Amino acid sequence: MQSVQFASDDQCRVTRGRWISPFTGDVIQNSSEIDIDHVVPLKWAWDHGAADWTREKRVRFANDSVNLFSVEASLNRSKGARGLSEWMPPAGKCGYASRFMRSWTLCSFRYWRKA
Repeated sequence: MQSVQFASDDQCRVTRGRWISPFTGDVIQNSSEIDIDHVVPLKWAWDHGAADWTREKRVRFANDSVNLFSVEASLNRSKGARGLSEWMPPAGKCGYASRFMRSWTLCSFRYWRKA
């Protein structure tokens, strides 16, 4: 098993580790090959009410670990701001759809429910 390698002693930036992509199931070990995907895209959220949120709520949403996946950079960029009805990964569609719906449901409850 490979341990995590950091760029410096402050351990703020990871350079190597082991991530399993929910898009493909592939193991990614080089941090330069990954992006952090927002399951519920930030633009989608903005267009569906986040524009009216407080700055604090938008920051909380953007950094909510329920809504973040480590994925291949190239696939994340092809996904862009599209949701499940507009984009699916090339492999592992059922697993991705399941994880996506779990994250989508939790985010919807946390950020779009009426108090």
